[in-house]
Amino acid sequence: MKNIYLLKSCNEWKEHSSSKVILATSDKQALAVATAGEILLGNMEYKGLCNDAGYFQFADDVKNGLNYEDNLKYGYIEEVDCLSKEDTEELRVRYDTAIDAFEHNEIEVDDQDDEEM
Repeated sequence: MKNIYLLKSCNEWKEHSSSKVILATSDKQALAVATAGEILLGNMEYKGLCNDAGYFQFADDVKNGLNYEDNLKYGYIEEVDCLSKEDTEELRVRYDTAIDAFEHNEIEVDDQDDEEM
């Protein structure tokens, strides 16, 4: 499986309901460029800085190989799996394993809750 990075905008509290996808890419360099652009435009803050000051701090950290993802405000990066045709066999094995686990394990149901209603 291949990783896809989603650059998302959000509110100050990073609430999921406020998020909006800005970019989806598998290229970390493209992710950094798009993030830098959002900081430069003032749409996101980096280490409490925005526009030019935030951009230069961000660029310096990227150049030095520092993790920048935790220092974003009004945005965040989410990593998700991207499935391809080559992944279908692996998924089939996972599916069969999950089905097998459910078939061989009895799930206990607590009938006491139903009686109280």
